[in-house]
Amino acid sequence: MQFHHGRTLDAQDVCFTLERVRRGAPWYLGGVLDVRAPSPFTVQVTLDRPDLFFPRRLAHEQALILPRDVPFNERRPVGTGAFRWHALDGGFRLEAFDAHFAGRPLIDEVEVFLVPELRGDAPPALDVSGVPEDPVERWVPENSVHFLIWNAHRPAARSAALRAAVVELHDIRAFWQESGRAERLLPATSFLPRRSLGRPPRGHSLARAQALLREAAYAGPPLRVWVLDLPGARQEADWLAARAARLGLPMQVVPAPLDALPDAGDDVDLAFMGEIAGWDEHLSFWSALKQPELLFRRLLPADVLRDVDALLDGYRVAPDPAALEALMTCVEARLLVGHHLHLTHHRVKRRAVHPLIRDVHPDAYGRIDFKRLWLGDVRP
Repeated sequence: MQFHHGRTLDAQDVCFTLERVRRGAPWYLGGVLDVRAPSPFTVQVTLDRPDLFFPRRLAHEQALILPRDVPFNERRPVGTGAFRWHALDGGFRLEAFDAHFAGRPLIDEVEVFLVPELRGDAPPALDVSGVPEDPVERWVPENSVHFLIWNAHRPAARSAALRAAVVELHDIRAFWQESGRAERLLPATSFLPRRSLGRPPRGHSLARAQALLREAAYAGPPLRVWVLDLPGARQEADWLAARAARLGLPMQVVPAPLDALPDAGDDVDLAFMGEIAGWDEHLSFWSALKQPELLFRRLLPADVLRDVDALLDGYRVAPDPAALEALMTCVEARLLVGHHLHLTHHRVKRRAVHPLIRDVHPDAYGRIDFKRLWLGDVRP
């Protein structure tokens, strides 16, 4: 296996990469005592205890092997992938890598240009002149979940009745109907859409919300609701604030830039956010709850995190996917039972692919694997 700069990948590159991950993200390779290379193409990893889930973590993008002799540069990445990456003004170019270990890509070169975000009255699509357009469209659930999470470090979050009242107020089906959203709705009862499809959504009641608010007797300042400064997200937060106000619960929507995340010490009581799962759903779930930079570790109560960590430790001994699914069910139940976290919906996207483009399969993030892409004929 060769790197893009021509050198053969060896055991020292693997050791270099694992040590880099251990320094930068120690939570990801917890339990690793030692990494060494007894021969040029053998790596020996010593763990503090057996871990059936460890190979899954090694195979993920987080542990992608990098060359030890090339300083990492996100503008000029060097790896072993099917394409070499080259910078372009306004985008980038992918050039087929002849020495790719799984075979050369079917297409020689792909140029990708980044289109500025379209806002307001801008057209929703860009045309390619001279090419007949009859796109293939379909609605596809994104492998993600949107949620509302309390900042457990704020006084308002200590009221179980207040937390439950906000869950009753946030009826995603009512929001969809009242706001006239064109997208299809998939209410979330799990972190993954395939699991939500098999479970009926919970009911919501304004009467129950009113009773819970009386029980909570909240007399503090307006609840500060953090939300990304995006039109759809702002609309949902504003709708919730207006609904709460009608029942006497004041809320203040706090828009935030797209690269921001609330922290425990911020003047924020609730936050709207979403999380996307990668191709390995069980690993994505585990990573989202273990990664200290994400909202779950930042905002959830310490006792909830302790229980979640104890359940996630079962990943080490889970013998098969069914056991991992059972563990996920237990973790979700612990997260949702106290209403510190409220799952709202899964995003459903309308994908449009030009008929010229064949064998395109976007991943969970909308990225396209160009390795098997080819261009077919379009008859006028």
